[in-house]
Amino acid sequence: MIEVSKPYIIDINGRLSINIDKAILLDTLIGSLDQREYPSEMLELINQALRLQQKTLMSMTTTGSREERLKALDNFRDGMAPLLIYLVEHQDNLAETQFYKDLEEALGKTDQGYKPYFQILDQYYEQVTSRYTAIVSKSSVKFKLGGWLNTEKGAEPFHIEGFDSISSKGIIQVPRFATSIPQSEVDNFNEARKLADSLQNNTEVLIDYMKKRASNTIDELKTIETKLSDILDNGLKSFESRLDSTSASIQQKFRQPVNDLKQSLNDFRVDLAIVKNDVQNITLNKALDIAIEADSLIKDAGRLKIEAEQLYKMVTDEIAAAPSIAQKLKSGLTSDISNVQTQIKNLATEYLNELKASLAVFNESNITELTETAAKFTSSTFALGYNDVPASTILDVRTVGQREVGDEIYFKATIVRDSTSNAFDETVFWQKYSLFHIGLNSSIRASLIFADKVNGNFANTSNDFQLAPSYSAIFKIGSRKSMFYNKYFTPGLGVNVSTLDFNNDNTPEIGIGLTAAFFKDYLQIGYGRNMATDDNFWLFGLRLPLFGWATTGIESAPSSTAIQSN
Repeated sequence: MIEVSKPYIIDINGRLSINIDKAILLDTLIGSLDQREYPSEMLELINQALRLQQKTLMSMTTTGSREERLKALDNFRDGMAPLLIYLVEHQDNLAETQFYKDLEEALGKTDQGYKPYFQILDQYYEQVTSRYTAIVSKSSVKFKLGGWLNTEKGAEPFHIEGFDSISSKGIIQVPRFATSIPQSEVDNFNEARKLADSLQNNTEVLIDYMKKRASNTIDELKTIETKLSDILDNGLKSFESRLDSTSASIQQKFRQPVNDLKQSLNDFRVDLAIVKNDVQNITLNKALDIAIEADSLIKDAGRLKIEAEQLYKMVTDEIAAAPSIAQKLKSGLTSDISNVQTQIKNLATEYLNELKASLAVFNESNITELTETAAKFTSSTFALGYNDVPASTILDVRTVGQREVGDEIYFKATIVRDSTSNAFDETVFWQKYSLFHIGLNSSIRASLIFADKVNGNFANTSNDFQLAPSYSAIFKIGSRKSMFYNKYFTPGLGVNVSTLDFNNDNTPEIGIGLTAAFFKDYLQIGYGRNMATDDNFWLFGLRLPLFGWATTGIESAPSSTAIQSN
């Protein structure tokens, strides 16, 4: 119905074309009124065939070479196949219709080619469309389309021209290239300096600290595992037991939603085990895997919460409308599923929030995925009749509000009826776009580097590495095709400027080098030169804050060996 492109990535300062396929919309609207004459799939295939015919005729008249015309005919033949296959597969149901009889007659006129065939398709499609349009125009069924910007601060609706009267937030441009050092990176640089001072003689404490933080995460994971067992073994089992003693119609209504919830809980349990295993065997190169897994786990918890709320609403609605159920059974069903709903709500908020804080070691994102039911239309959203729905509109992403790289915009379309005509509200489209810089862009990052001299040793120490704070100006090329590339891999090349002390005399020395950055700039490898001592060095850098760590746990220790691995 609404044409979008995968993998749903858009430039943070770009424009998005929103196209409404009116033919599919019309069929969806007529379906909501239960007055569909022909299967949706068949009408869509006919529509595609008619468009293909027009495209082929245009191509044949504008193309000169024989090869190009033959290619156009080959494409036409291949494009017609789905409709012909459908008609053959469903001939038993369609054989007695006048449409099918006319089509067979047209196909028999082989001396005229495809022309009679398309005349029949066009004639019937036009007739059906006209009847559908007349029915829909007289009904109270309406169409709504809305958009929301989702950030760490929550979701905010934005204006879509032709679909609402929401006030525009004005044009806000997100700079493509960094021209100054953000205050957050200045703070991170100061953190790097403190880390370098406190860990200069014991770099192993970093791994020790990571293992200690991972141990805390394991405790959170075990708590959630226990909570999952309580939900599966107690609340849902009790609910299913009571459900078995109800009428067949009630059992049929609730069996599938309960099974869906159980399946989601089991899937969540499997994902949880994967995260737990990786955290237990933590290494630096596993941090990216855990970041991806943790991101998925948090979003799964949000979906679980919605499923539980929907099931609880179904139960309460059914009990209110079914006085024949015994009072004891009513309260039993309600209390059981209410207990499940409460436990999952706690799981998805209290326990998962604690886990989220713990997994900040690996995943810096604090955006909670917007769910379909949480996206509420405002009173400013238009309820449009079929004839009033624009066929297309353009969204300037710069007008959706204050945003950052990695934020998300959501679109939701529903079909609604007013309260005087059998209240109805069905979501027919729900899609998320992620916002990134597409093409060349740059950022400035604070990092802690491990410098290794190419020749000779550092003065007054036997250390192989020297820790130093630094800034990296990194240039990247954002992808429109890969979410993994933009969200996690994000390779880049840039310049690193560090404050070294190869002479160990507490006099800062400036180092300048080239660096390659990976995994959201958390890992950097490069080669530089100490401009004060004329020494070359290799560098390995870690972006700060280091996987979400604060340095207070290290700074408060009386010595660098105060934090021990478990």
